[in-house]
Amino acid sequence: MASKKPTKQVNNKMVSIVIAVLILGGLAYLFFPKFHADEKNQALVQNVVETFGKRLQNVNLAAEDIDVLSVSMEENYGKLLEDPLLIVSWLRNPQNAPGRMVSSPWPDHIEILSTTKITDTKYEVRGNIVEITSDEVSDACVGVAGIDTEIEGCTLDGFAAKRPISVTVEKSGKKGHPWLITAVTLGQYSIGKEPHWQSTRDDEVGFTYEYPDRLDAEYISFENIPPMITVNSKVKKLTCKTTKETSSLPERVSKQTINDNEYCITAKSDGTADGSITDFTYSTITEEYGLTSVLFSVNYLQCNNLESEEETKCSEERENFDLDTIADKIIASIKN
Repeated sequence: MASKKPTKQVNNKMVSIVIAVLILGGLAYLFFPKFHADEKNQALVQNVVETFGKRLQNVNLAAEDIDVLSVSMEENYGKLLEDPLLIVSWLRNPQNAPGRMVSSPWPDHIEILSTTKITDTKYEVRGNIVEITSDEVSDACVGVAGIDTEIEGCTLDGFAAKRPISVTVEKSGKKGHPWLITAVTLGQYSIGKEPHWQSTRDDEVGFTYEYPDRLDAEYISFENIPPMITVNSKVKKLTCKTTKETSSLPERVSKQTINDNEYCITAKSDGTADGSITDFTYSTITEEYGLTSVLFSVNYLQCNNLESEEETKCSEERENFDLDTIADKIIASIKN
C-alpha cells in the first residue's frame, strides 16, 4: 500500500505559492501602471516633436514681411507651443529660428535620438533636423503637389544636412493638448553626404573642411572652388568696420549673426559682360582656431538680360538664395 505525503508539507507549499503570487501581484499593481503611463507619455511627447518636425518646411524664414512670417509660425507652431512668447523670440531672430531658410535643401523631419524623462511632467527630446534635396528622394515621393515624403513607398537615400535640436516638452493643462513644447535649442549644422559636397585638406594649416563643388542654383555659381580658409589663433575678438546698408561702394562690410555665430562679411563686386562677380569673406571667431575666415567668389547672372519669365525666376532665386548658411556650414565642418 502506497504511503501518503504529509498533509502539513503540502499545505506549507500551497501557502508559499499563495504568498509569492500575492507579492508579485502587489509589485505589478505598484509598478506596471507607472511603467505603462511613462511609456504612453513618452509616445505622446515624441508625437509632438515629430509633428513639429514635419511643419518646419512650411515656415519660410526668409520671408521679407514679418507679418507673413508671424502668421506662418502661428499657423504651423502655435498649437504645439505652451508659450506664444517663443514665436516672439523667433521673430526677433529668424536666422536662428526653426524653419526653412532656402528652397533647397529643406527640413523634412526630426530624427529622434533620445527621449529623457526629467520629471513626471517634463521630457527632453534630442535629435537632428534632417534636411534633404530632390537628390535624396525616390520617384515614389513625387505627388500631385510636388515632393511629399509622407507618400506610401517613398524612401530617402541619405540627407543634405543635419542640425542638432533639443526640444523640451511639458505636460499642459490646455484641453486637447496634454503635452506642449516649452523650449527649443538649435545646434550647429553637420554636412551630409550630398553628391556636390566634397572634403579637402589644407596641409599648410593642418585641417580638413567640406564645401559644395556647385550651388543648388540656376543663375548663381561659384567662380572658384574649393573656397580658401584662413585662421589666426592669436585673434580672439571679432572687429568689423561696417559700411551703410544702402552703400553703393564696390566693397561692402556688414555684421550678421548666423546660427548663433557672429560674422563680419565683406563683399566686393566687379561687373562682367553677363552679370557680376562678388568676392565674399566670412569671418568669425571659433574656439579652436581663433579668427576663422572662408573666402570664395560667386558669379551672378544679370537677370534683366533674360526673357520675362526667366528674368522673374532669376530675380526670385537671387533674392532667396542663402550664402550665409553655406559659409557657416563650411566653417562648422573644419576639423584637425
